[in-house]
Amino acid sequence: MNRLLTTLAITVLINSVSVAHATAQLRSAAQHAEPAQIIDGPTLVSATDHAAILRWTTNTRGGPALHYGAVQYGTDPQHLKQTAKSPNRWNTNLPYVRYRLRIDDLQPSTTYCYAVDIVRADGTSIGVQNPVKQFTTPGPGQRVVHYPPQPVPQPR
Repeated sequence: MNRLLTTLAITVLINSVSVAHATAQLRSAAQHAEPAQIIDGPTLVSATDHAAILRWTTNTRGGPALHYGAVQYGTDPQHLKQTAKSPNRWNTNLPYVRYRLRIDDLQPSTTYCYAVDIVRADGTSIGVQNPVKQFTTPGPGQRVVHYPPQPVPQPR
């Protein structure tokens, strides 16, 4: 019985060390991963007089499994002071990540400027580079839909 317990303890110890080593390698790779790049969008999916949904796609370059799509927005392109963010999980089986984010509490018939980003769970930016874009919310009670087909992005 002691021999069986000893064998079991050694097996558990070896497996624990292997898992810890693999986890450390993944963390190291994530910290040294190149920044993600936008490969599609950002684009307006739809807008009502009080909300908008934006979409964009990035290539995956490693990094944390949980991160956030973020949008800085406002009515002045030089002062994007408001932020909306949405959690997203990286599916390691795909070579891209598609983000969809809803911005609420908008004003009707107003032009908003925005820039998208990806934010780690600790709040730091991954640093995707994209130009400031804009959309205009429709009048009260109206809805705008720009929903182009979503082709599967090809790695660059």
